[in-house]
Amino acid sequence: MKINVHRIITTLFNTKLNEFIARFGEGKIFETMQTGGLMEIKVRNTSTLGRYADWLANFRDELYSKCVDWSLESDSFKEELETLMQFYVNTEHLSRFGVFTNDEKNYLVDQLLKPLEHFFHLLDRELRMTHFSKEICILTSQTPEITIKIVDFHGFPLCQVETQISYVKAPIFGMYSKTIPLCTLRTDSSGTIQMKLPKGHYRIDLEKYGKTWIEGLQEDREITLEPFRGVVTCGKCRKEVTGFLRPKVWQCPRCEKIFCGNCYRQKGILFKKRLCPYCSSELNRLLGSFANPEKEAVEDGNWKCPRCMRINAATARFCTRCGEWRTYETAAIPR
Repeated sequence: MKINVHRIITTLFNTKLNEFIARFGEGKIFETMQTGGLMEIKVRNTSTLGRYADWLANFRDELYSKCVDWSLESDSFKEELETLMQFYVNTEHLSRFGVFTNDEKNYLVDQLLKPLEHFFHLLDRELRMTHFSKEICILTSQTPEITIKIVDFHGFPLCQVETQISYVKAPIFGMYSKTIPLCTLRTDSSGTIQMKLPKGHYRIDLEKYGKTWIEGLQEDREITLEPFRGVVTCGKCRKEVTGFLRPKVWQCPRCEKIFCGNCYRQKGILFKKRLCPYCSSELNRLLGSFANPEKEAVEDGNWKCPRCMRINAATARFCTRCGEWRTYETAAIPR
């Protein structure tokens, strides 16, 4: 059975989605500005929805290019529209998060999601089948569910921990990959967060503890995060701040974020104060590397790391050599 693709695109696809493609499809606006007697060209992005409009336009062009006499076999046509159905399901899930502004979300729902849903409904009625409606229901039910559980050093859940989840575009670059922030959630009383996300790679940030993970999601998955283990990273530049020959470490007493010596904000001329770049509170120095450990060990509150046996200052919340966080069981060294 052959399907007239030209008729479907002109009577169904274009009538439903041409307004969205025309509004956001150009992607960039070129604006001429005159400064200092010279003509310059300034390029600025119009909206994040331009990527979605460009994708729809490219999909339409590729579908046309694969046609023979403006037609396709039924199986080939269904196979080509699988990417469009997956695009619809993924966009619908992303619209529930804080990725878009309120105006962009209204445009996305009114001019993209609802017209796409109506397009698949009309397509089933035109071809006298229910294939596309059923496939969308299947794809929606098959969307992976991720369960994030955050525990402390002893495995007990951490409640009300602010967790930021971002989509990673190119995970091959690790922590330097470009990300798109999706949402910021807090763990419940059991220390868990449950949500459905499209397949791909995601970055999980715990700014309170200065820890970052990148996880792949292809199926239902449960991830357990232990922020008190491993290395500690700066809350702004995400570089490692613990270990041998690392820079000085500072911590905000208000938001409890940790910063390296290059990321804090300074105030004053002669007597400069080190301030948190987020809440402007004065930072505290986290000591832990001593020139004479035996001499410093006699001070009150100093503690020994149970993992590497390094002596750390009383103000240090983690070991500055191995990154092990201080626990209640770590007894202070007596005088």
